Amino acid sequence: VYDIGRWERITNWQGFGGESLEYNPTGDKIAAVDTLGQIKLLDMVNHEQIDLEMVPGGVRVARFAGDGQYIVAMGQGGIALLSLPEGRIIKSFTARSSSGMKNIVVSPSGDKVAAITERSVHTFSLPDLEIISSDRHGAEEPSGAAFWDHRGVAVGGEDGLLHRPGARQSL
Repeated sequence: VYDIGRWERITNWQGFGGESLEYNPTGDKIAAVDTLGQIKLLDMVNHEQIDLEMVPGGVRVARFAGDGQYIVAMGQGGIALLSLPEGRIIKSFTARSSSGMKNIVVSPSGDKVAAITERSVHTFSLPDLEIISSDRHGAEEPSGAAFWDHRGVAVGGEDGLLHRPGARQSL
């Protein structure tokens, strides 16, 4: 981590290999996934690494939700919701007969999370992880890229287009 103004290294953390790196809403902590698939909080003020409860099976992606009150994590087998600051798993959802988890995105309001699989977008409420909807996204080969804006979830396809449930693809 560098102080850009002084172009000076502040601290260095090693041993990370997940598919996400995300600041919390206040910018003082980063959620990262280590090489063992476990979530760590990196405290930018105290330069500390904070271990959270271990997620069985590990995760690939970790995102802040609920104005930084939670971390939603995605592994091959499902989703885990961890409460902050304790870092304890409070809910989980196992993806039985899933076509393969690709990514997760959090709604702009932070009260929902969408799990993107090979074929569908599954939307859950937060913090109870109750399923709200499941819709086909229309990407024949989803790349894993996805975002959630005011129009809903967009899933990037290997065709270079954005696919949204119930809508035509777009550039």
